[in-house]
Amino acid sequence: AQLVAAQGAYDRLTSPSSPDSVVVALENVRNLLYDITRDDSGPLFDKVEETHELLNAVETSLNKCARSIDGSSDSLISVLEKVMCTGISMEMIDGIIADWNSLARKHGISPYSLPNCHASLRDELDGNVEALNKLPEAENAERIALDNFSRACRELSNARVDVASALSQSVSDILPILGLEGTSFQVNMKLRQGGFNNPYYGSDSLGVDLVDF
Repeated sequence: AQLVAAQGAYDRLTSPSSPDSVVVALENVRNLLYDITRDDSGPLFDKVEETHELLNAVETSLNKCARSIDGSSDSLISVLEKVMCTGISMEMIDGIIADWNSLARKHGISPYSLPNCHASLRDELDGNVEALNKLPEAENAERIALDNFSRACRELSNARVDVASALSQSVSDILPILGLEGTSFQVNMKLRQGGFNNPYYGSDSLGVDLVDF
């Protein structure tokens, strides 16, 4: 509709075939002025000539107005055609290009690499969101694994206590034969810091038992 209106405005100004156009109206006025007087001098002639000069000025302005509508790369119709093709004005396109180059300089990359950079950042962001969504499930799985490990540590520790007691008794029984009457052998066990509630306490050891002979 905008382009049709602009073309209609141009035709109303310049179309020689339209009786409603301004250029036809100017020509009609000129012909009427010629009919007013045929003299080559006199007050009436001077007034008609003055009117002709004013018509010339009007025609000059008319031509400028017509070229502003259609007749150059920055005319009204040209701008409308560009806006219709892109959906945005050339000024907005220039602004987008300037922002694009500024963003490229900020990241220290070529403007042509910005789409790949954007895709990488988008993947990283989406990956973080996905990881956060899976975090409760991971924490629950970790809690279950810790409970299972603590239970296994308790069972193993109980078995070690039984073995330590049997070993202490067995070695103590043979000490008199070795001439060590009145002595005994003891295997003492205790839980290290953290105990069964935190079997992973510290990075230098694994498990819950400390053994002293």
